[in-house]
Amino acid sequence: MRWMTLAILAGLLTAGCASDDHPDSTADLPRAVQAAFAAEHPYAKIDQVNHDKDSNGNEEYVIAYSNPDGAKASAIFGPSGESRAN
Repeated sequence: MRWMTLAILAGLLTAGCASDDHPDSTADLPRAVQAAFAAEHPYAKIDQVNHDKDSNGNEEYVIAYSNPDGAKASAIFGPSGESRAN
């Protein structure tokens, strides 16, 4: 039982690790970005998150998501949650 618990915890810790340049879950997003995305797309499911810089060198989070009807889309946010043009 103890080994099973340790194996599960190790798997969770490994799955939760992501590079700073390419976060892969909402846990890696700043809270302001999470809140802004949830407000703009309350029923969407996040498929992928990329942490990049735009052509001017400004930090941005590109979120690919699926709508409840299955349509795919993406949204871009600055680190303080401001929505940016796609």
